[in-house]
Amino acid sequence: MKTALAIISVILFQSQGVSQSPKPFVLRGSMQGKDTGIVYFFLYHTPGLDSCFLKKGHFIFKGEIAEPILAYITTIPPGSQATRSDISGDFYIEPGEMNLLLNRDYTDIQLTGSATDLDRQHLMQLQLPIRRVIQRWGDSLDIVRDLQKEAKKDDSDSTIWIHLKSKGDSIYFGRIDPLYKQLDKIDSAFIIEHPNSFVAADMLSKTKKTEINFPSLAWLYNRMPETLKGSVPGKQILKKIQEEETVPIGGYAHNFIATDSKGREINLTDFKGKKYVLIDFWASWCGPCREMTPTLRTAYQQYKTELEIISISDESKEGEWKRAIAQDGMSWPQILENDQVVVKNPSGKSISETYGVLSIPTFILLDKELRIIKKFGGGFSAESNEQLKSELNSVLGTTTKKPPFR
Repeated sequence: MKTALAIISVILFQSQGVSQSPKPFVLRGSMQGKDTGIVYFFLYHTPGLDSCFLKKGHFIFKGEIAEPILAYITTIPPGSQATRSDISGDFYIEPGEMNLLLNRDYTDIQLTGSATDLDRQHLMQLQLPIRRVIQRWGDSLDIVRDLQKEAKKDDSDSTIWIHLKSKGDSIYFGRIDPLYKQLDKIDSAFIIEHPNSFVAADMLSKTKKTEINFPSLAWLYNRMPETLKGSVPGKQILKKIQEEETVPIGGYAHNFIATDSKGREINLTDFKGKKYVLIDFWASWCGPCREMTPTLRTAYQQYKTELEIISISDESKEGEWKRAIAQDGMSWPQILENDQVVVKNPSGKSISETYGVLSIPTFILLDKELRIIKKFGGGFSAESNEQLKSELNSVLGTTTKKPPFR
């Protein structure tokens, strides 16, 4: 029944190139309200799992790890249908002895002995008031969606179904989505304020886009202690920085070919020798991106003969993307890329990945030879908005002899 967790650990360290030597850990657990059964122990980013019998409500797991790692517990066998209430929340284990206390529905989890997990617990406390409100609105949304499904069985075009869909959309986009944006800000602030935290580094290594004005990734990385830089998340962050540096100022832009929202093929090289190009990386759900749109719209009207703007959005909801384009009056080429909408070029990766875009909004300004003049953005602020205006006025105002826009 019990698998060798030490074997799993060795595989993890070899595959991710961790330089620290594995050290033993012991996780003793107690599950209130359940005396017998099998407990399954999962470590993230590992190819296996560990399991043991639950005896009088107690279990124990032992193994070796080189650094902290996210884990979770469940009593549901692998491959079986499970709901979120069947799985414990994530927690960070680390070398040493730890104790885990949880109830059978995982609504109360207490881990002691892991200094790393204290940071996670602190972050959860910061998020808790907002998550409670999200839960209440989520319960309301579930009721509306269930009613909507029932109405659709009768008549998908019924006024009742349309009303319920509108009600559900209002709850999500008007109530829940803004709350998730508040959580994004809490996460981002936590990362900035805790440069020595493994939890912050782990979050940063997985962060692609953020809702606030994020400092540069290199700035955050340079504040980390050497031990954290040598960790798995530290190495992943460094890799992101190196990918971002593949688009140097003065270098030629990577070409891309994609179909825009109007069905036209957009090939970046078609603009060579004709216009300056501003590549705008954004998303419909990104508040800071949409706050920059009036500036883009004014610049496009002012310098249209000399400037082309190409907006690129990496998001899953095509309907929301198109709605935002219409609402914000974005008349320039719009490109969508996601798992279902694949661009023609580059192959095997997105345009955002090719340009090393780590946060949005991000802007890349190209000259008429498609050389990179400037790359900036990474969140909305009065300063970033003024920077965009200043850069466009400086480059295009000289060329067109037109007065700067405000």
